Amino acid sequence: MKPSGDICIDASGNGHEASLEPGRREGLHRVEGLFGSALSLSGRHLLRVPARPDFRGRQQLSFSAWVKPASFERYNEIFRKEDGEQRVLFSFQENGTVLSLGLNVGGYVECDAKMDPLDVLDGQWHHCAATFDGGGCGCIWMVAPSANSSAPAPSPLAARRPGASVPSTAASVSRAHWMTCAFTLQALTKADVLSLYRSGQVGLERFARDQEERLSGIYVSGTSLAETLAGSRAKLLEQRRSADLKTVAAVVARAKQRHPQDYGDFIRLTRH
Repeated sequence: MKPSGDICIDASGNGHEASLEPGRREGLHRVEGLFGSALSLSGRHLLRVPARPDFRGRQQLSFSAWVKPASFERYNEIFRKEDGEQRVLFSFQENGTVLSLGLNVGGYVECDAKMDPLDVLDGQWHHCAATFDGGGCGCIWMVAPSANSSAPAPSPLAARRPGASVPSTAASVSRAHWMTCAFTLQALTKADVLSLYRSGQVGLERFARDQEERLSGIYVSGTSLAETLAGSRAKLLEQRRSADLKTVAAVVARAKQRHPQDYGDFIRLTRH
């Protein structure tokens, strides 16, 4: 889905536009993304696709999304279509420790790929994807790819009861930037996922250049996370430079790479 104002336009031309749920606009705004503007979701937002799509009888399904999470709660959904056990979801769960593909394959099941939330809480864009090929194999990839898991026995996908008119949800998450959420009624191969990841390389390189420019002259590589952050802050004050959010994110991302253990300990202590 491509973003446009408060509506995410369906790039396939099938008319599955996602619109913002009334009363959930506070804290939502546009930011620079990999392929244009992105939605910044800093509260409990919900984007709906009314009564569509219909997954009944489908043998294959895939999801792909570019995400830049700032924090995790227990459930952080990229996509969800709810109808009891006829559910389809692609979601970060359990405070970002699991990336899950949920669907009905002879009964509702979730294919969970374990992950470390610290790997994606670094102010950078990350690619995640999941696919089900109808043959008992559900695969999940993070940062194309880093994890996979398997689903149970083969069965056609079911997402809603016949005659029901149940909306699907795109991006009902807390504190995250979401760029693109796409799905297809076909199975993706590892090569397909890698190709989708590579499609964002131009944008990633642009963000990397911007990060280097922001760090120039102000980043101080100390012997600890605290020393690095304190030294960088002192340089900012010395040069009378603004500590805008992008600059802070660049410093934190670089400091995390330099001091991963300190960063992890700090996040775990302050998460709640």
